[in-house]
Amino acid sequence: MSLPTVLVLGGTGPAGICLLRELLHRKHKVVAYAKTPSKVPEDLAADPLLEIVKGELSNNQALATAVAKCGVVVSLLGPQLSDKSMDPSVLPRFYKSSLFPAMRQHGVKRVFAMGTLSIVSPEDSWSILLPAMVMFVRLLSSGTYRTIIGIGETFENEAKDLDWTIFHIAGIPGESDNKSWARDREDGKTFVGWIGEKGHTYSQKRAALSRWLVNAVEGGLQDWVLSRPHKIIPPNTGIAIGTMSSNNNKPIKVRQRRAHTRSRMGCIECKARRVKCDENRPICQNCIRINKVCKYPPVQVPLRERRALERAGAAQPWEHAPWDASTSSKQLEVPNTQSLTHQLIVAGSKKNLDCLAINMPLKSHELFHYFYQPGGSASALSSDRHQRRMAHIISDPHALRSAVLIAATHFGFNFGNIKSFEQTFYFHTLETVRLVKEWFAKGDYTLCAPITKQMALLAYTEACRGDHQMAEKHLNAIYALSRYREGHKATGGTILDQKLSDRYFLITSTFIHGATTALEFLRRPIGFTETTTSSASLTGTPSISSWHIADDRGQYFHSVTLNAIREFPVTFNYSGDIFQDISVARVLPGLRVLTRNFYDGYSKTLPRSAYQIQHDFWQSEASAMLYEGFIEAHKSSVPKGNKTPANNIDEDKQKTSWVGLSIATELYLEQIVVLWRPFTRDNYLHTMRILQRDLSYALQKPNAPQLADLLFWESFIAVISLQVHKMQGDLAHDRGIKLYFEEFAREQSRVLGLKTWKDVKAALLRVVWPCDFTDDDYVKGIWEAVVEYEAV
Repeated sequence: MSLPTVLVLGGTGPAGICLLRELLHRKHKVVAYAKTPSKVPEDLAADPLLEIVKGELSNNQALATAVAKCGVVVSLLGPQLSDKSMDPSVLPRFYKSSLFPAMRQHGVKRVFAMGTLSIVSPEDSWSILLPAMVMFVRLLSSGTYRTIIGIGETFENEAKDLDWTIFHIAGIPGESDNKSWARDREDGKTFVGWIGEKGHTYSQKRAALSRWLVNAVEGGLQDWVLSRPHKIIPPNTGIAIGTMSSNNNKPIKVRQRRAHTRSRMGCIECKARRVKCDENRPICQNCIRINKVCKYPPVQVPLRERRALERAGAAQPWEHAPWDASTSSKQLEVPNTQSLTHQLIVAGSKKNLDCLAINMPLKSHELFHYFYQPGGSASALSSDRHQRRMAHIISDPHALRSAVLIAATHFGFNFGNIKSFEQTFYFHTLETVRLVKEWFAKGDYTLCAPITKQMALLAYTEACRGDHQMAEKHLNAIYALSRYREGHKATGGTILDQKLSDRYFLITSTFIHGATTALEFLRRPIGFTETTTSSASLTGTPSISSWHIADDRGQYFHSVTLNAIREFPVTFNYSGDIFQDISVARVLPGLRVLTRNFYDGYSKTLPRSAYQIQHDFWQSEASAMLYEGFIEAHKSSVPKGNKTPANNIDEDKQKTSWVGLSIATELYLEQIVVLWRPFTRDNYLHTMRILQRDLSYALQKPNAPQLADLLFWESFIAVISLQVHKMQGDLAHDRGIKLYFEEFAREQSRVLGLKTWKDVKAALLRVVWPCDFTDDDYVKGIWEAVVEYEAV
């Protein structure tokens, strides 16, 4: 039988040289693809069976030439622990965009690739050394760890039509010279199986590894091949390589079936495959890894518990009809928070979240369980706060529906799509729209806050799905509602209702504004030149859920966004306490750092272009930190438990309203450091109305004199912004708002004694302002027009 020609990648390293020696020793024709051919020893380079093709990883033409000459590919490519500068996406991208297409083009099906113990499999056995070794690599060189993980994911997701095997190595000592290779290749037997099984060790000589690899090339190693797309035999093509202990005289087994661990509550797929399910609803990690549909069997509730639930069913809080205590002299027994939560998740009762829809109850329960399961997405709170949140959400039908929508949004952002819960998501969305229409028809102004809450929720979920055009329409409806309310004398509603409405709008609009800005700059490098406010396609969610996933900065941004989504039910289902002011120190220091790093004024010798600055900002952790600070500041303004705001003036003097500071920050990012995309007209006007109300409240507070600098800064930035939007025609239907802010800035200038532009700039710098602002003359002219003072 003729021996296959083998293409060796990474053949200039010690392990690669050992592999070349083994292949040539066994009379294989070998093609070595190398960046630096001179690293191949002279005795090997002179062998007529070896052909060396010079080329970089990015040279697809040279790589295709090498692949065309081979029948099997063996890759020893991997990152170096000492190389801190290597891009973790280089090797995964090489496999996906260069090697795999070349193999398909020339009909090469078989590939062996090197991996490490960082690529884990559910079939691996636990050992005390494994997590320690992985954590050591992750801490010592996170780039190395991310590269290996990326290689594993690339093979599993992108090479389903190829026959591939990833062999896992740990320590591979040994030299590559001819004498050491000849000695070490006889060093013990090679273990083949799952990590942690009997006989597995964490060391294998390079020469012995090379001998095993050539055996695998010649024998095919068919038991560890991805035979066809979506079918893996065994369930993972990654195998562990190690030296078998000397006292193990049993024959080598390619696969050793482990005893099945019981998983009573596991999914149907894991039970069929006889692997332990992690029972992570709605999709377990095993099904995610092998791209299978994850389904759980119906929960069997014991008879005694079913009867108890049926008795409590008459008082289930998610019924549309409110409880009527007057229909019976005997009050219904309402279960406590923990009992009610448990009922919601596991109950098999006929009365459920969406009794009018088919096949919806179980899916709604699964989503709610996914979001509020212990240790899950929304449980990172103290026990008391978690119980208060659950008590409110479960006891209110609208809050409960909102929580399910948020759960679906979180799931879609986390996993890339909501196909498993698409019908459930649309059902609750349509029910929310129907509810809003009913409230609008009533003409009851006391419902403005609930309507705004539901519209903001719809806008937020659409933005997370990628449909920014629909999200903007929902926000515009909120603005129209506000204008309609102002045009009629309302007899209902409270200041708290107005504040709630303002916060619902701000949190949602800020997320949408930031998301569209981020996507605009992230898509431009790959050919997108337009903004992303157009109607989304079906792939909208993957684009928004995969921001910067390839590096640490992106993972941080991703985790911050998921955390923000988790906190939305707290805001949308607010219990009605008075909001507290936030510490100025939570926001201003971060803004000063942002200004210093992302504003290039006249003092910079080599200033960056505006586009480069914006691109750097959205590609850095700063954008995520800004959004995290926005959410955390809001959370700090929500009272916790029975705590009441402090009345001490000294404690309050460095505190201000979250609403005003947040809006002023957005305007600062839009007009001064220019990192924010321009507001749309309707949302801008509504935002400015909110700022107007907030500044009016601020003047009535006892600590207003201590906040004079901050109030002037907020009002003056608003004046600058209004001047720009006036020239764009955005103020045609709301001219009075500009007069209000000009009067406010004029009054604060008088309070602070600002006589010259030098005084004004000093006041702005005390808050946050670029020291080398390039448009000083322009804003100076705006201030002079406001105060009607001509500088000498």
